[in-house]
Amino acid sequence: MNRHDTPSAVPSSNADLVDIPGGREELDTPCLLVDLPVFKQNIERAAQMVADTGKAFTPHLKAHKTPDIAEMQCAASAAGFCVASIGEAEVFAKYGDTPLTITSATVTGRQMARIAALSKQVSELTVVVDTPPNIRALANLDATVSVLIDIDMGRGRSACTEEAQAVHLAREIMGAPNLNLAGLQCYAGQLSHMNDFHDREEQAAASDRRAGAFLAAVGSIADGPLRCSGGSTGASMFDLASSALTDLQWGSYALMDVEYGLVQATPDGNPLPFEPALRVATRVISAGHETHVITDAGDKRFANKYGAAPRVASPNRYLGAEFRPVSDEHGELKGSPLLRLGEILEVIPPHCDPTVNLFDALHVVDGDRLVDIWSIAARGVY
Repeated sequence: MNRHDTPSAVPSSNADLVDIPGGREELDTPCLLVDLPVFKQNIERAAQMVADTGKAFTPHLKAHKTPDIAEMQCAASAAGFCVASIGEAEVFAKYGDTPLTITSATVTGRQMARIAALSKQVSELTVVVDTPPNIRALANLDATVSVLIDIDMGRGRSACTEEAQAVHLAREIMGAPNLNLAGLQCYAGQLSHMNDFHDREEQAAASDRRAGAFLAAVGSIADGPLRCSGGSTGASMFDLASSALTDLQWGSYALMDVEYGLVQATPDGNPLPFEPALRVATRVISAGHETHVITDAGDKRFANKYGAAPRVASPNRYLGAEFRPVSDEHGELKGSPLLRLGEILEVIPPHCDPTVNLFDALHVVDGDRLVDIWSIAARGVY
């Protein structure tokens, strides 16, 4: 990412703690942390894994929404980025001219005007379509745009369910002078949290065959090679061996969470090769009970999609213990010995992507220090 600018300063009561020894323990809470050494390890490991396959790595920025992280991913050889919305694309276009792919369809006239403006800010803008009206709206733009046909991979999320439909859409795209047929999006997101290895292996093979069939059908009329974009952190070990996928959209690998920690990456049940770097820091504000303490982080600070509970990452004597939000603003930790009033604990959230969207900033920690504060600049945009 060739930065044109840097993120604006993030208002934070913790700014005065940057680079102060012991600053990690003094943080005003609740706040969102990223453990820098673990995070860097995840970034480097993913880049190495993909490099060995020859596939393009196009991480999905919806996971972290943070320009500083995107810059580090770019330095680790990301070939471009995926975003979930026009708003996310507009945020990241401010910081560089790296190719962007918007992975959800755009439909309204106002959205089309924003697409046209974006196409002039980045080196390549790619959008997805699943019906002819999408294509016709794009064809009327005074802008050159690359297009992926969004294939339904079993979730009912795309209208393109048959190979003949995809071929018809491809012909319409190829007939528009301002549109480039870039390929297909074959995102099988249902594989991400299919925890059992053998179930996921079977479904991943079926998805790869389906993507390959669509790719062959559209490729038979295309003028050149086609991209096939998809993949996810939870299915990463299968994505690497995919015969169809050319571009990998992994996103959550950089931060990880409790739910991804439950995914079996090997037949003998080993976890994914990424570690949880994201934590919510919360502090004990009531310690008057013999069985539990109350902290200052509740439901407003944790996103939960599949029912997993937040897990304690530190202090070590509570490592792996369940943390329970008990109201909007309060959480509960049971155990012995009890934490002291004012003591801080760090908790791994159940689901990282929407948890990030609950905060304005990532507090970057290394050892006992707060080393930086990163703006979650694309939080809440659309």
